[in-house]
Amino acid sequence: MSSITNSIQRDWANREIIEIVQLKILDIVQAVNHFDQTVRVKLSTFHEKLTKLERSLQICESSLDVSSTALKMLQKQEAKQLKAEQQQQQQLSFIEEGGSEEGEEYK
Repeated sequence: MSSITNSIQRDWANREIIEIVQLKILDIVQAVNHFDQTVRVKLSTFHEKLTKLERSLQICESSLDVSSTALKMLQKQEAKQLKAEQQQQQQLSFIEEGGSEEGEEYK
């Protein structure tokens, strides 16, 4: 009878150990599932922010391209205007030089 009692006690002890291990495994699984959910939410949020940042960067790049193109056009126009002004100056200088010579001839 004592061997049967000992056998039953060992069986209960083994069952308690198995139950403790099962509970710990469930705790680990719950922790991993919670971690998984948390990481998925954070990755989703990060992805959204990254997408917005990429869009903003594209807008900035295209804005810079437009500004760069406009600046180049303005620089070309200014260069043309400067060249035209220089030609006018040369023409005025030429006329003034020629005009003063003609004025001396009439004296």
